[in-house]
Amino acid sequence: MESNTKIESNNIEIWKDIDGYDGVYQVSNMGRVRSKNRKVYNYIKPGRILKPALNHPGGYLTIGLSNGNKKQKHAYVHRLVAQAFIPNPNNLPQVNHKDFNKKNNKVENLEWVTDEDNKSHFVNSRRFNEAKNKKERKISSRTLLKAKIYRDAILKLYYGGKTIKEISSELELGKDFVADIIELFRGYYCAKSN
Repeated sequence: MESNTKIESNNIEIWKDIDGYDGVYQVSNMGRVRSKNRKVYNYIKPGRILKPALNHPGGYLTIGLSNGNKKQKHAYVHRLVAQAFIPNPNNLPQVNHKDFNKKNNKVENLEWVTDEDNKSHFVNSRRFNEAKNKKERKISSRTLLKAKIYRDAILKLYYGGKTIKEISSELELGKDFVADIIELFRGYYCAKSN
């Protein structure tokens, strides 16, 4: 694996070949990916820093890699950085962004984690609580009238053994809306029917 360094903004940028693309692509500890000079047909194609694409809806940066065949592989930049620079002796499956910024792929911001650790990191974050509060405000203000109209029908079907998918299909409502109504009024139907 070839690596070389370059001084960048008082930090040392270290480049390493990407596994499976030795001599073609490199990833740096600063979270950047570059192609190297390489022969393409009858000329030398100059290397360059590659511009990552934003993966929607995940929000992760991805990069297209090709090793000469016509198939292109899209890889997550944070995983490339972690695979090149962070040891993973326990073979942990996921890479976590410590600062919650999915665009910050510097090696010091990344760590290998389990699925449970990754979820726990997010659930305990400020971002999760803001999203949860926003959703609660949205439900109470925007859908209150619709909730009152459909509440009894949804809960009757739910406690009658139907799934959220079946209820949403039968009443022609969105699954998220049905799930929200069940969550908001879970005890209401049982108390009302007694």
